[in-house]
Amino acid sequence: MRVSMIVEFIDDDLQEFLIKGNSKKLKKYRHNKGFKEGLERALYLMDTVEAVEELANYSSLHYEALRADYSGYHSVRVLNGSPERIVFRVEENEEGGCIIVITELNTTHYNGKK
Repeated sequence: MRVSMIVEFIDDDLQEFLIKGNSKKLKKYRHNKGFKEGLERALYLMDTVEAVEELANYSSLHYEALRADYSGYHSVRVLNGSPERIVFRVEENEEGGCIIVITELNTTHYNGKK
């Protein structure tokens, strides 16, 4: 039986953007169709994998475990050619499954370079 990950949000602005298509913090992306599609695709893949390491199988996501100030966190790229990355941590739930907890949309990763 295939069990997918559970995705939860701490970043309320990102969750609002996904639900409503706009949020105060992310208003510069509201007309960016490519960004919206990339975000939806990344979140869909995060929701369907059984283990977070499987995200590495999708080269467009450029999955990585983070270090230094972000030790214990992971990130995936939203869209090829853009610096925005979804930053998250992985927690275990009571049933022994995993939860991806999205903490932020980071635009300064790699110093904002594409």
